[in-house]
Amino acid sequence: MEFLGAQITKTCEDKRWDKVKASKNHPSFSHVFYADDLMLFAKANAKNCEAILEDLNNFCNLAR
Repeated sequence: MEFLGAQITKTCEDKRWDKVKASKNHPSFSHVFYADDLMLFAKANAKNCEAILEDLNNFCNLAR
């Protein structure tokens, strides 16, 4: 799971995934890990969906 978190962070830094901001005064976020759960957050658009799908596919391919 650390790899997936690092991959998501890199994708966001490369501006291929737009993080969500809860309010003007708080930092933006893209994902939350809790125990064995994962929640992903992004603006709803095709660019973000493609980036999320690519990251998840890369993670699944490495897990095989």
